[in-house]
Amino acid sequence: MTSASRKDRVETYVREGRNLMNWNIWTALETYLQLQKKFGWAAFKRVFANYQNMSNYPRDNDGKMNLYAETFSKAVNMNLTGFFKAWGWPIKQATEEKLSNLPCWTDHPMAQYS
Repeated sequence: MTSASRKDRVETYVREGRNLMNWNIWTALETYLQLQKKFGWAAFKRVFANYQNMSNYPRDNDGKMNLYAETFSKAVNMNLTGFFKAWGWPIKQATEEKLSNLPCWTDHPMAQYS
């Protein structure tokens, strides 16, 4: 988990087309590390607490990813759809619209690869 290996992993993932089939354990961990660096562990606690109050979860992977993007965005009061899309997540227009009232995280770590 050196800085160089993390950077190389992200660049390889981007170069290979941001394919979720390649969003494996180490690449996925990088996504969450970037969120943790910006928002801290308390944000994750808020997200997980919000999940405790939910009862109707999507069954499909796209739906789950959109719910996570929405839940995390609301937990930090910032629109993170651009960040997740930069990782290749299948963010739906409806999710973007739900979060459009929040300020966008435009200087996220993946912005340099857009």
